[in-house]
Amino acid sequence: MRNKRVQFKHMKTNKGFALGILIAIVAVLAVGGVVYYANIKTNTFTQNIQENNYQPPVDQSNDQNLQVEAKVKISSLSPISGTVGAKVKIYGSGFTSTGNKITFGNLGVQNSSAYNLNSSDGKTITFPVPTSNYFSCWDTNPSCGVPASLTQPGIYAVSVTNKNGTSNSVNFTVTAN
Repeated sequence: MRNKRVQFKHMKTNKGFALGILIAIVAVLAVGGVVYYANIKTNTFTQNIQENNYQPPVDQSNDQNLQVEAKVKISSLSPISGTVGAKVKIYGSGFTSTGNKITFGNLGVQNSSAYNLNSSDGKTITFPVPTSNYFSCWDTNPSCGVPASLTQPGIYAVSVTNKNGTSNSVNFTVTAN
């Protein structure tokens, strides 16, 4: 029994230690409460932003840090008419250095590697007027055997598709040889 008194007496003499422990416990509970309250407020704020589809304003004071996706646009063709095989230059913007697929009417040439072209400056692409339609199954083994149809004189819509999207269409007139 004497040991118990000694232990109790020992604790009595360390009031500062007990008080320090008590302060530490209160501090931990207070900090935990603040963190819990802040988390609730943050989650509520985030939920409100998501529910209201809030988009933060873009800081345009430093334009060099903005990343703008280039839209593909055809300004003009040169020439605007010609025979099968004639070289046509597309002028525009948003062309990528590789992977610009040229659509020429409904001939399907955009599926041909011959019409998957490069642009060294992002503003011009040159291609030949197709001699016929193109089916990608022609490159399979065995081939699909769909016959080619020669390109006929007429008006064909020209557009460019790349990773930036698909351009507007500009008409090219195929003339008779």
